[in-house]
Amino acid sequence: MLELTEQLRKTPELHAPVFIADDATPEALASLLFQQGGRIALLSPEGDTFDLMAGRYSGDRKPNLGVYLKGHAGDDLRIDRVSRPPEFVREPALTVGLAVQPDVLRGLVDQPGFRGRGLLARFIYSIPTSLVGYRQLHPDPVPLKVTRGYGDLIRNAFRLQPVLSRKGPAPHVLRLDAEARAELDRFRKSVELQLREDGELAMLKDWGSKLPGAVCRIAGIFHGLIHARSGDPSQTPINAETMLCAISIGEYAIPHARAAFFEMGADPAVGLARRLTAWLVEGELRNFSRRDAFNALRGGERMAGVVAKAHD
Repeated sequence: MLELTEQLRKTPELHAPVFIADDATPEALASLLFQQGGRIALLSPEGDTFDLMAGRYSGDRKPNLGVYLKGHAGDDLRIDRVSRPPEFVREPALTVGLAVQPDVLRGLVDQPGFRGRGLLARFIYSIPTSLVGYRQLHPDPVPLKVTRGYGDLIRNAFRLQPVLSRKGPAPHVLRLDAEARAELDRFRKSVELQLREDGELAMLKDWGSKLPGAVCRIAGIFHGLIHARSGDPSQTPINAETMLCAISIGEYAIPHARAAFFEMGADPAVGLARRLTAWLVEGELRNFSRRDAFNALRGGERMAGVVAKAHD
């Protein structure tokens, strides 16, 4: 009996597989990562995740961003709670996919820590043109060949086993061939030039600095899906074709990131202009002085510039 008790004590607790989470607090998400071996996807069609990040249910309403930041970077995650045993996740991998309305983006840069700690710089943004007014009543279904091909890729990915090492399961280490590395270097140089003061990414240095790394991650995902059926994607290096496909997504993301951060109010002048416009509309004002604007919005010298441009 004592022997069986000792065996049970050493047997790790079993949890039902969970691949996708939604509407999970940061604390619950951290526990899910622990239970699922450090791998999970948080996918949601709504923007409640941002409210949860900002501390909707915390007593002090302070943001709790650690699980999202560490889940992106792969930094070890330790959860210590008074009422429960500590949980440790080595090299967590968290995927976050959100499909939200543009209104959800507005004001995110003003949330404490969201931009300062690099949270918003970790997302790939896409703001497609609305099709409202041009939608087909009976659109063509996705071709069966595409549906089956996608299903096969996902099933092969689920069957892919980690590398076994003396420390336990380990990830597959991917390499680039010479041509893929050359293509990546060209893209990195292009992004670096855009980060200059007169470049397209001058206002998005935090996001743009992470873009080459995001492209490498995408290339790794493509490569892993292509070679998952072999059981060992690390045996074949990532080639130029795969890297160019990932780079095309990175290039697509640049103008969309600019649009997303514009919606968030990342440009101080844009944010002040919006406040000024809202004040005018709410008060139904046809005439106002700079002093009126200062007193109403407390904009200081930056507001003076916005008011001067509006006056001009």
